Amino acid sequence: MHSPPEGFVWRPLEGGGAWWRQAVAEPLEAAGVAEPWRLVAARPDLPGTGRGPRGVASTAAGRVWIKQCLRGGLPARLNAERYFRLDRFRGELEVGRKAAAAGLPVLDTWGLVFRRARPGWRVWQITPLVELARDLACWFSEPMPGAAAEELLEAVLTLIARVQAAGLHHPDLNLGNFLAQSRPQGGWEVMVIDLDRARWYEGGVPPRLRRRAFERFDRSWRKIFGHAGPVTAQRRRALLESYLGVAPDSA
Repeated sequence: MHSPPEGFVWRPLEGGGAWWRQAVAEPLEAAGVAEPWRLVAARPDLPGTGRGPRGVASTAAGRVWIKQCLRGGLPARLNAERYFRLDRFRGELEVGRKAAAAGLPVLDTWGLVFRRARPGWRVWQITPLVELARDLACWFSEPMPGAAAEELLEAVLTLIARVQAAGLHHPDLNLGNFLAQSRPQGGWEVMVIDLDRARWYEGGVPPRLRRRAFERFDRSWRKIFGHAGPVTAQRRRALLESYLGVAPDSA
């Protein structure tokens, strides 16, 4: 852990330590972000549907989003907040570095704070705050014209195809793992977040994994909206078919 990933510096802290992106290490420390548990709330009045404590802090480098990292799925039933291996976080930063180098719109990580929990570690992630962005579950739950909703959905599917062609495989493309904001001139800007389980494939993501990612996105949609939502089931199926080449199993 003392050997930080490329572009980061290690700082020992009481009860643990932190990896700070080198360019913003001093502003983060000066703003008190080295003690993120003091800056988050369990159910904050903030946009987003992610699980776990979250918060916002102001630094000389800009406002930052702070979240406590929690485990999902079956492991969370026994242990939601402790991590026994920190390799996954190093891997997330490495995948993020490759994705950014390929020009993909992914959310940068400015810092990770590790605090001993005995056993294991509690972990907090610090990223720049994208001020006007919200996740897709928030956007699609708001009243919006059908044409705008369809335009946003197509922008997301286009992004999935783009990141897969470059080599980024994100196995959990649910509606909460995208941030979107509308452009003043029209259209949408969309980025992928939460790369903790992502992998990088040189030469592009294998076809079977590409299909799984699209179907994971569709399952997330149906979990929230059923077969309704701001885009009709028929149109959503047609869009998915256009990207998959065949009808999705889950549509």
